[in-house]
Amino acid sequence: MLTDDCQTRDLAIPRDLVVKCYWLSHEGFLLPVMTFEFEAAVTDSALVLVTGGPGEGGLFSSASVQSWLDWYQASELNQAMVLYGSRGTKGSLPSWRCDEYELASLRMIGLNLSYAEELRQSLPILNKCLASFDRMLAAAPFNTTSNHVFAIPIDVDATTTAINNSQYENLPSTNPETDTVETNKGLSVFATAQQSGDLLALMAALRFRDYHLWGVSYGSRVVLQAAAEFESKLKLNSTTDTQLAVKLQPDTPPFNITSLILDSIYPFEFGKQSEWGAILQHSMELHETLYTKDDERRFTSFAELYRYAEAAIDELERPGKRSGGAASSELNSNELKSNELKSNELKSNELKSNELKFRELNSSLDFRIENWNLQAQDDSWVLNAQRAPLHKLSPPLARHLSGFKNTASVEDPRIPLRLNRNRLLALLTFSLYDPDTAKIFQQGLEQLVEMTARLSSGFEITASALTSPISKSGASDTDVSHKIPLATLAQEWKGDAVHFASWRNQQLDRLVLVLEIFIASSFDPYFNSLVFFATECIDNGVEPSEIFETAIAPYPEWRNELRLARQYDVCALPVFSNKYQPLNAAYANLPTLLLAGELDPVTPLSWAQSLALQLPQSLLIEAKGVGHSVIMSEGCKQDLLSNWIAAQTTLAAGLIVGSEVSFKARSDLSQVGLDCH
Repeated sequence: MLTDDCQTRDLAIPRDLVVKCYWLSHEGFLLPVMTFEFEAAVTDSALVLVTGGPGEGGLFSSASVQSWLDWYQASELNQAMVLYGSRGTKGSLPSWRCDEYELASLRMIGLNLSYAEELRQSLPILNKCLASFDRMLAAAPFNTTSNHVFAIPIDVDATTTAINNSQYENLPSTNPETDTVETNKGLSVFATAQQSGDLLALMAALRFRDYHLWGVSYGSRVVLQAAAEFESKLKLNSTTDTQLAVKLQPDTPPFNITSLILDSIYPFEFGKQSEWGAILQHSMELHETLYTKDDERRFTSFAELYRYAEAAIDELERPGKRSGGAASSELNSNELKSNELKSNELKSNELKSNELKFRELNSSLDFRIENWNLQAQDDSWVLNAQRAPLHKLSPPLARHLSGFKNTASVEDPRIPLRLNRNRLLALLTFSLYDPDTAKIFQQGLEQLVEMTARLSSGFEITASALTSPISKSGASDTDVSHKIPLATLAQEWKGDAVHFASWRNQQLDRLVLVLEIFIASSFDPYFNSLVFFATECIDNGVEPSEIFETAIAPYPEWRNELRLARQYDVCALPVFSNKYQPLNAAYANLPTLLLAGELDPVTPLSWAQSLALQLPQSLLIEAKGVGHSVIMSEGCKQDLLSNWIAAQTTLAAGLIVGSEVSFKARSDLSQVGLDCH
């Protein structure tokens, strides 16, 4: 364990709060660690947070640490709080990201690409990045039997964060585009089994005796794996007088894992590609549940709304509108005749001129989205990599520290985004992470459909699909097919692309807000895509075709997208050959609090329900109206965790009966502070 002074000048820390910072050296990685506890309640018990991802970094930016300090003060915890950064992410060392992939993703999201074309273009870039990363890690001295820092032979180019291959004197001569990279480590260092080892090493290195492990999303999988390994070692090393203490190594102090808190659970047996069809269908059902509760909804069902939103995109993309600079074509004569009949305000040539002008602008689906990351970028770090113990690092690794710079993905104030069916499908699931965002997304789809109905003479909405007709004023109107004369619209947006984009953004302000949230998440400067792919592919592997086809058969509406995802599956790249490490350890029989959001689209409630059946000492709380990440939602009481930990310490809540759990009534759980709503 390497100590390091905390850089707390940007933090508001209460005088009675003790804050300590460390660098954990384990298996060649330096991981930032922070503990805080109240001076008057120094304890030998701690709550360890294991964050989601995989690949999520940024935990030790000043803004992030301050939010956790504030949360800890309000939580009423009597235990210390432990934060640590996961291996390979920003804030830990070494970390490396492939700007070539990030820049390609940034470019492609501004183009009108089909799902197939987007996958086809991105896969070779990912292949190159992952293969280079794999070779870099495989070439480094790596000793898994002791804690030390290994030297990664890389140099960093300030522009591209490229690997300087001249340093690879002893590397095999391989082509990362086509050859299989065979190694017993490389990207395998990001497997969950390896990451859980970091957690166990951390607990052994700190002074605490009793730990409660709090895993969120992917972090819950790390906690489950660590607990399984802990219980396995406990059975091998326990004695009659120390039943709950285990030494990982001869020179480490004993510690105990007292309980697990799993939020938005990611069990071992879930997360395969064959489940994506079910997840998409589940997302549609969750949107339907939310939409039917909205008294102000414009459509009779979300399914109808989504169908019309897809049709609106098709209408705005159809021939006659420019795409990427292509010349516009003349309107269909039948449409012009229809417009002439519907509007007595314009002569036919005026109507034709205005609608053609609208089509020539081609701004209806091209957005320039405000980049929130540029405003929110926090370069103030409580554990700054620039101040890591450099005497422990080799010169190449020390030079690598200069890599902590913004990439192009977060330097642009506005990011081009082309809305099409592909992006609409991505927003379908993404928006459900937070129910408020999901509601805004639904309102944005209504705006898109209504704007298209107002603008295009060829786009009609049947009255049976609506709760109230769309009109030129937005109020109820029996004439569903009424359109605002384009001359009137031309006065609003001045007949040019700049003014039209401004007018369009006003009409679609709810949809634009969701796109801003989506861009901020997609190009999060603290997220490491390479670590994400490495962990997911090593954990989940590639399923046989027959299993995949059987699983997607019930979802014909998504079949094309699902088969394309399999055709261009990152996990099938040569770099992952011989790296699959299935998580098949038996779950630990420890007191476990499971929390699942009713509206969670990516770690659905059904996963938690399945896991609860396998854990005799578990308590499952289903949070109504909550999406992903339950504890930090407004639906949970602030003292939820302190009440759970107190219950395990004193058994005062009466939840544990021998090795079984008594699932008490909700009212009883609420009385002891173990409830979310």
